[in-house]
Amino acid sequence: MTDLNLFSFVKEFSRELESLSIRIEDQLFEQPHAALMQSRLYSEQLVKLISDHEDIRNYYMLKHAERIHRLYRNGAIEGDIYKKLEWLRKKGNSASHNIKEVEVDDVLRVHRYLFDISVWYMQVYVSYDFEAPTYKLPIKQTQEFVERKEDIDGLLKPYLDQTLKKIDDMWTEMNKKIQGINESNERWIEENNEDDVSLEDLEVNTDDNKHLDGSENIEIHPNVIEETAVTVEETSTDAPDSDLQNQQTFIDQLNVLQTSSIESVVHADVFTDFQHYMHVERPIQKQFIEALEKAKKSSEANLIMLCGSVGDGKSHLISYVQEIHPELLNPENCFIHNDSTESYNQSEDELETLERVLSPFENGESHPKTTVIAINLGVLHNFYMKHETTRDFEKVISVIDQSEIFNMQQDYYYGENASLLNFAGVQPYELSSEGIHSEFFNEIVERITHPVNENPFYKFWKEEWDSGMRTAAHINYHLLQDDKIRLALVQVLIEAMVKKKLFLSTRALYNLLYDILVPLDNNNKVEPEQLLPYLLFERPDRSDLLHALNELDPIKRRDERFDERLSEYVITTEPVSVINRYLSTDESYLKLWESKDHMDERYLKLFLRHYYLLNHDTLNDRYQQFLKYLYHYYIGEGGIIGEFFDYLDRAIERWIGSPIEGYLYIEPISKNEYSVAVPFTGEQDIGEQFGQASGEESLRRFMPELTVGYSIKDAPILISLDYTLFELVIHVAEGHKPGKQDYNEAIQFMEFYKDLIRHSDQTKDLIIVHRETSQVMRIKKPRFARGGKTYEVETVK
Repeated sequence: MTDLNLFSFVKEFSRELESLSIRIEDQLFEQPHAALMQSRLYSEQLVKLISDHEDIRNYYMLKHAERIHRLYRNGAIEGDIYKKLEWLRKKGNSASHNIKEVEVDDVLRVHRYLFDISVWYMQVYVSYDFEAPTYKLPIKQTQEFVERKEDIDGLLKPYLDQTLKKIDDMWTEMNKKIQGINESNERWIEENNEDDVSLEDLEVNTDDNKHLDGSENIEIHPNVIEETAVTVEETSTDAPDSDLQNQQTFIDQLNVLQTSSIESVVHADVFTDFQHYMHVERPIQKQFIEALEKAKKSSEANLIMLCGSVGDGKSHLISYVQEIHPELLNPENCFIHNDSTESYNQSEDELETLERVLSPFENGESHPKTTVIAINLGVLHNFYMKHETTRDFEKVISVIDQSEIFNMQQDYYYGENASLLNFAGVQPYELSSEGIHSEFFNEIVERITHPVNENPFYKFWKEEWDSGMRTAAHINYHLLQDDKIRLALVQVLIEAMVKKKLFLSTRALYNLLYDILVPLDNNNKVEPEQLLPYLLFERPDRSDLLHALNELDPIKRRDERFDERLSEYVITTEPVSVINRYLSTDESYLKLWESKDHMDERYLKLFLRHYYLLNHDTLNDRYQQFLKYLYHYYIGEGGIIGEFFDYLDRAIERWIGSPIEGYLYIEPISKNEYSVAVPFTGEQDIGEQFGQASGEESLRRFMPELTVGYSIKDAPILISLDYTLFELVIHVAEGHKPGKQDYNEAIQFMEFYKDLIRHSDQTKDLIIVHRETSQVMRIKKPRFARGGKTYEVETVK
């Protein structure tokens, strides 16, 4: 295996690092967190080897970051190697403390950077004439499995034979029962002399008709015995329509939302009337149709890939276009492969199936003329990793490379005979100078609440509402019909996505709507905890999204405006009038507040949560401030971002503290007798994303982060501030004194601060503060030392 390892040359200077490189490659995609942590260990050991070569002796224990900085400052490593070592160190630290999913880009970069610094070390310290091997990404190890397939089959054969025997026994038993039923029916007909009775009129339901595994009874209709088999395709095509036709109540119809995977991720040949009504057009639909039209005009084999995440609507889009443009997805010249719904040969894994599907395009075959694939990015990436160096699928790999799909830099790619459309390339919401909103989410909710007969939800609800039904689900649906509530709901969902960095698929949105409309106990006696504003924030066990919303529950925060409204509600003798003024004029909703228990904690929670929904924007000052800076950051408005830097400057100064202007303490003031501060002369700097959307009024391609920092001696030290870190910066800048908990929780910001300190010049000027007397002394190295004088010490007032 060593000879096949890209890092095999490493054994020439370290057997331990060679072994570590093999472990990192093996874990790179299966255990990315472990790979990132071990890459830091690899770089740390390599840095120690460099230090030995450069004869940099340690008179005290140096940390890894300090060692890297000293090597860079002494000219032992160049800027490019320095940046890569720093990146590996930070990513390794982050992987140790952060459980969130590792980005694909980070996995690719860690492997490349380890290779680059290893080659650099080899050429500088081992052999100047060393010729580096051609860089290759590691291939997912499947060869060993293939070679041992016969052994595995041998192990599985006894179990397979046993299972087949059970199936044979089951069919034998079933045939006996069916034969017995037929004989019984024939005897009954003969005894009653009713030769004209058809088998369709007979129904048998017996306790003997049980599955071999003891599951539910089988109802056998004699006409089923005589029927010819129905194909799987026919069954799957008929099922969705028949299910919808059988919906009898409003709650039954809402259940479709809870099982949205059936409706939104379906076989590409199926598109029901219900799905047609629920369809919401997205920009990628136009791009997909354009790609199909281009492929139709081509005389060569074409490939169209719809890429994205689970539940984002790839299959739904295929079904819709097939319905409205059947000429573009004609089975005679188009093959559709849906990796989330296709039934695979059990002997194939997902990559083998994908290889089989892509072969006609790769080989230039004209039939089928166009191959359309709906594929998750993870599967596509595994395919890329496997074949990037095998040369088996050169055309497909070339298309993936040119599309830069794993960098998420564009929504779509149109090549000569291939197109890649990326659902994951843009946010499902838009950011503008007026704030943030989502036309897509809003239209989905509108489809469910729109008061027209074509809407099956509204149709069943209206019939039952007019008949006097007033369960919690009916009232919740009525509340959601209010434009203010609907728009507020979408705003709260976006807030959760931005603050908690969540991805919300179409399927997850459907499930959420069911969860906030239908309480667990939906009866005619309506309680506060059954209503939408309550359910939205107090069902954390139902999904990751509801868990995030629970963390944003308005009752967990203090706000003077909340206190004013709550005080008004508490002291009033007519609670219904307060609800009518601030929440809703709906009679069915107002009736709930006539209860003698209206001072119960449940009513108070419902009041505050409902009030928060209706006043979401005005009660989220800090969040709105973040969105303002985010928008101006991406459009490149320096003046507004300069305003944010005023906050960042003050936060840096106050994070640990400053004895005098222009100096920062190197660590929190402790029980030590003296505290040390160093001069800070960093210039404001900003990330590459600044201004990348210049000239755009509404943004859809962006990350909800501000990448900012400082440049010290031409070395940029940046940090990506998500909402949580942004909020911390503002709080500290406005006077909040960080405590131990802040230092422990804001690890990224603490690392950022330490980087600023490490890069500051600590050799010529220091401030020392005596803790008990608060005496401040400056120790300064003169420009020209005379008579053995090395430093000047002066007292600072």
